[in-house]
Amino acid sequence: MTRGSGGTGRLGHGDWSPQNRPRMISQVFDGEANNLISAPAFTDISATIGSANGNSMALDTAGNVWTWGWNSGGQLGHGDRVSQYRPRMVSQVYDGETDNLIPAPVFVEISSGSNYSIALDTAGNVWTWGTGELGHGERGNLSYQLRPRMISQVFDGVTDNLISAPIFINISANRVSNIALDTTGNIWTWGPLLGHGNTANTLRPRIISQVFDGVTDNLISAPIFINISAGGRHGMAIDTAGNLWTWGGATGGQVGDSPLGHGNTAIQRSPRMISQVFEGVTNYLIFAPVFINVSGGNTHNMAVDTAGNIWTWGSNGSGQLGHGNTASLTRPRMISQA
Repeated sequence: MTRGSGGTGRLGHGDWSPQNRPRMISQVFDGEANNLISAPAFTDISATIGSANGNSMALDTAGNVWTWGWNSGGQLGHGDRVSQYRPRMVSQVYDGETDNLIPAPVFVEISSGSNYSIALDTAGNVWTWGTGELGHGERGNLSYQLRPRMISQVFDGVTDNLISAPIFINISANRVSNIALDTTGNIWTWGPLLGHGNTANTLRPRIISQVFDGVTDNLISAPIFINISAGGRHGMAIDTAGNLWTWGGATGGQVGDSPLGHGNTAIQRSPRMISQVFEGVTNYLIFAPVFINVSGGNTHNMAVDTAGNIWTWGSNGSGQLGHGNTASLTRPRMISQA
């Protein structure tokens, strides 16, 4: 179900009309012939954040990807740059080596960037399309990928030699860059604001090998990660011990805010552990709890701990942090009242 502004066809109902209440998408285009058919059962959805021109993706129970909305950069993946006012199935992809068209694989996860899209298939391959930092060794703003293309090679992270891509299990895209998690708990990023200790763009996925420890800020070897999420211009991850790590851009445009959660507004060029949080009632600083899940917004974030508490931080101009006010936070604070 979709609601809100219908500009660019982002709601998927066949027109630009706004919807003030949730409305079910009942019909879709089948992919190649563009015949209208009944909508399938969907299991996941992803939409662009922080963008004036919206587009959306959905994943159905059979592992098909459906896209609709704005398509200026080819982010819908249908081989053209024509916007779609209803969901249309992505039925063909480039194989990644010869760029021959082949039937789309079965996908298990999707994520939307600003003008591009990424998806993960059942074999652990990452596919990207649109315009942006797509991970194929070239800048997406200079050439379009009008259909999904598999990322077949990555940088090893030490010598930056090209190696075969690992098996990925999780993906997340923000406005400008991407994060992927492999089966051994390594994080790979590409685009700007990546967590590699500098501000250079990486045109292919590169492993994050070092992190700041969060106390002395010494560089140490990266831990094993189990959860990732991308915000507007920042990344986040949880390790096997339940520690939360953040990196990237540190301001959401409001005075005193930061989506990174370290008590300041400094850019973090490598992942840094959040070691202290506000306890929720008195706002005293306490040690961070054990986290099990995290989700990034454009300029604010949410995390869940093992006790089921929700922690939020970052921009709060609309009260999105849930603390009964509009004050921004530079550290996570527990939501204590509902």
